[in-house]
Amino acid sequence: MSRTAWLITVLVVSLLGGLGYWLSQHLEKREIELPTGLQGEAATNPLLAAQRFLTTTGIASTHVEETARLFSRLGRDDVLLISSDRQTLGQQRTAALLDWVDEGGRLIVTVAHLSDEEQPLQDPLLEILGLNLQHHDEDLSEYADFLDVDWPGATDFMRIQIHPRYFIEGTQAGDLTITNDWGAVLVRRQLGEGSITVITDLDFIQFLRIGEYDHAAFLWYLVDGQGPVWLLSHNDMPSLWQWLWQHAPEMMTAVLLWLVLWLWSRGRRFGPRLSEAPPVRRRILEHVDANGRFLWQQKQSRQLVTAVRKHLMALAATRHPGWGAMSHEEQAELLAGPGQHTGTSVRHLLRETDIPHQHEFTRTIRQLEMIRKQL
Repeated sequence: MSRTAWLITVLVVSLLGGLGYWLSQHLEKREIELPTGLQGEAATNPLLAAQRFLTTTGIASTHVEETARLFSRLGRDDVLLISSDRQTLGQQRTAALLDWVDEGGRLIVTVAHLSDEEQPLQDPLLEILGLNLQHHDEDLSEYADFLDVDWPGATDFMRIQIHPRYFIEGTQAGDLTITNDWGAVLVRRQLGEGSITVITDLDFIQFLRIGEYDHAAFLWYLVDGQGPVWLLSHNDMPSLWQWLWQHAPEMMTAVLLWLVLWLWSRGRRFGPRLSEAPPVRRRILEHVDANGRFLWQQKQSRQLVTAVRKHLMALAATRHPGWGAMSHEEQAELLAGPGQHTGTSVRHLLRETDIPHQHEFTRTIRQLEMIRKQL
């Protein structure tokens, strides 16, 4: 290796060594944990932590996803907690829930959060109870993000996080309520042998928030410390027709009117029905004539005459023994016979040439047909 190459190698190694030393003095190795998000059932069941907490306290709890099959499984003393907005529950199922509560069931529900600019959603349950949800836009910077709750039976105040912008109006004298500075955030009302609890926010029992403040303890008191508890966190998927009637009633009305008018127009008839005409069948000669006209227009007259000639020669071969051994002159003389044709004219007819004029084409075909009939 030359001296220049050695110098370059030493210089590169020195630079790399110096860079490594500088990085070791100025960079620090740290280990951090990145959140990977919820996995498995926790990703689809926001009440999984609440369900496992209740189970560890000895309260039987079950998570369900469909209300259709739930009503047949509810017992008289069971607890049904619905953390969704119940928009697909409907009038019929709401009435069934109220009948179940009247027999001893305990129902816990929340409400849909809407701002003043949004159209309020219809809530059949709140309408029957005479309650309505209100929203305020006051500055909350001076208020704490938690609420101290004094619940009957609890030994001390419980601290929970309930959304402060919503409150419930329409409470009655016998209702158990939890209030903030603007109104009630929880209303429990006795109905027959059971009770209905309406709370403005149930997010504090979802996912990992149940481990904050006194959320787990408040959930235990909310279900009265006994079960079985049924946890419902999702709305049922409405049918296509229900969804269309809810979101596009004008379009559905127009479609139904069009369908009625179409059926009415198709159903009108004056007099007896006309019998269908029998199918028209063409003769084979018409097809042959049409085929010939097409070939003539496409300048294929030679093809038509060649077909007639081949048919004539094949027929002559069957009528005259030794036809194949004859020369063209002998065949022409034999075909001419005692008739009006001579050997020369027959040889001309059998020779393949172009026929440019229609009258010549007709004459050639007629003469070939006359020879064929004389065989």
